[in-house]
Amino acid sequence: MSEEQLIEVVGRAVVEAEFRTLLGSDPEKAVEGYDLTAEEIELLKSIESELIESISSELEERVSRAGFLASGALAEMNQLDMMNIQNAMNRESQNFQLLSNIMKNKHDLLESIMRNMRS
Repeated sequence: MSEEQLIEVVGRAVVEAEFRTLLGSDPEKAVEGYDLTAEEIELLKSIESELIESISSELEERVSRAGFLASGALAEMNQLDMMNIQNAMNRESQNFQLLSNIMKNKHDLLESIMRNMRS
């Protein structure tokens, strides 16, 4: 079986409306040029076109929503906002580094105390 070819056909059907229509109406013509077995072609025929259409619609909606959200968020952010975010991230990093150093010093101190108690 040529699983990769089968996945490519289904993926193409999900993203290309014209190919999806051709696959539903004339599967043999749609898969010309793909190295599929007769069994795989029958499998493609058994997939309900409504299912592929539904997946395609859901994908388009998600991509559209993601693009809208991303473009809206970036459009609203100006250079000052981005600098403020960068500064906040830098302070967070410095605080984390300070906390890490304090914990290491505490560990070293406790280790030293334990060694002195053993001696």
